[in-house]
Amino acid sequence: MEERNIDGYIPDSNLARYLNRGGVLRTRASAAAHRRMRRKLRDPAGRATYTRRKAIIEPMYGVLKEQRGMRRFRRRGLANEAAEWAPATTAYNLTRLWRTSEPLGAQSLAVAFCVQRCMQRLMRQLEMQNQRATES
Repeated sequence: MEERNIDGYIPDSNLARYLNRGGVLRTRASAAAHRRMRRKLRDPAGRATYTRRKAIIEPMYGVLKEQRGMRRFRRRGLANEAAEWAPATTAYNLTRLWRTSEPLGAQSLAVAFCVQRCMQRLMRQLEMQNQRATES
């Protein structure tokens, strides 16, 4: 990430436990990059940036996993997983648009459900194609 000039806030599992629940760090950071990340996340500004993630990103994963059943991808391979992930996130975003915009509410919801059903049909078709390919 440093080579690409990406300013990431990614804690190791030990530091994540410390940031989320409090307590004492159990291990020391040995690598220089590891120490810099810990220092950045202990800073009040870094901690504020890290805690924003909980309100922005984590709820989306929770909704897709629990409410929409996306615990596992049905197909293997990065391209196939991307093809499955894109419609699911599109449906999620359309649902959020519907909730935030009152005048177009019913239209946005209809589009979101339509996208979700199309995605489910597409996944069924892809599964049937996979089964045919394995049988022959």
